[in-house]
Order: sequence, then structure tokens, then C-alpha cells
Amino acid sequence: MADIANVGLTAGLSCWDRTANYRKYIQSLADNLNALESKMVELGHVYDDVNRLVSAAEGEQWIRKGDLAGWLERVDTHRKEAEKFLADGKQTMGKTFLCGLCFCNCRARYKQSKLAEAKRAGLETELALGRTFRVKDDVAYEPADLILKRNLEALHPKTDDLHSVFETVLQKVKEEEDNYRVRTHEVGCWLERVQLLEKEAQEILEQGAKEMESCQGIRQESLSQR
Repeated sequence: MADIANVGLTAGLSCWDRTANYRKYIQSLADNLNALESKMVELGHVYDDVNRLVSAAEGEQWIRKGDLAGWLERVDTHRKEAEKFLADGKQTMGKTFLCGLCFCNCRARYKQSKLAEAKRAGLETELALGRTFRVKDDVAYEPADLILKRNLEALHPKTDDLHSVFETVLQKVKEEEDNYRVRTHEVGCWLERVQLLEKEAQEILEQGAKEMESCQGIRQESLSQR
């Protein structure tokens, strides 16, 4: 009889041990839901900060990066799923005491507790990534046409300044030559170099203007297809 009792006790303890993890999730539903809700709020703040950063960059005609766009989409999906888990979990917790003791409700609490815990971990992963988006260069890049435009705008006045200096020097050289003086080799080489530079700069400006027209056409076509 004692042996039977020992066997029964051993089996009962073994069963209790094997269901410990199951019971832990059932009992931790409220804690897991609270942790998930807290993580959602935290991620929401980071999401809003990143969105403001993206909006500012796009306001300057920058283009959002692919990895950033993917992160925003994933966070949207995570948040929608998390909201559903929270609603379902709170509904289960709100059931009456007697109903809460039934097997179906225990199974639902276990499932929702595990889902909440897993989803919280997923939010934590996205939260860590979201915190790496700190500055404009992290979320967007400057398109080629804007870079070209900025460089052309910088080159144009420099070309004009150089031409003005060239004309001044050339005038002085001619005045000296009118007085039967010979230009030095250094001055002659400088004048030749400047003429070559001006020619190259003018070609760059003309080609750049054509490239700008082409880029603007592509950009307008891209916007019209959205």
C-alpha cells in the first residue's frame, strides 16, 4: 500500500514539475501584458521621433533609406499585433472567477501570456534598432540631382571670380607689352592654365545643366507613379 502511495506521490510531483512552466505563463499573464504595454509606449515615442526625422529630411527632398522604410513598416505591424494581444489578454483576464477556472480559459491565458512575452521581445528588438536612427543621414540620403545642383551652384561663382581675375591680369600684361615689355614665362603659363580651366568649367556647367533637366524629368515621372 505504501509503495502504491509512493508511486502516486512521485507521479504527482513529476506531473507538477512538468506543468510548472505552463502554470508560470498562466499566472504571469497580467505581468506580461503590462510589460508589453509599457514596451509599446516606449517604442511609440521612438517611432514618432524617427518619423519627425524622416519628414524633415524629405522636406529637404532627401529620399528615405530602404532599411528605414522597412523598420517603419515592421513597427506598424508589431504595434497592430500587440494591440490585439493586449485586447484579447485583458478580455480573458476580465472573465468571472468561475469561468476563469475552466480548462479553456487556462489554455487561453497560457497562449496569450506566451504571445505577449514573445511580442514584447520583438518590440525590444525593433526599439534597439530604432534608437540607431539619430540623424538625417541615418534615415535618408541626398539624391544625385541635389548633389549635382549644389556643386554646380558652388562652381558657377568660382568660375566667374577666376574669369574676373584673369581679365585683370591679362589687361595689365597687355599694358606692359604696349610699353615694350615681355611677359614672363610664369605669367604666360598661368594665363594658359586659366583659359584651359575656364573651358573645362564651362563644359562641366553645360553638361551639368543637361543632367539636371534629365534628373528632374525622372523625379517628376517617379512622383507621378506613386
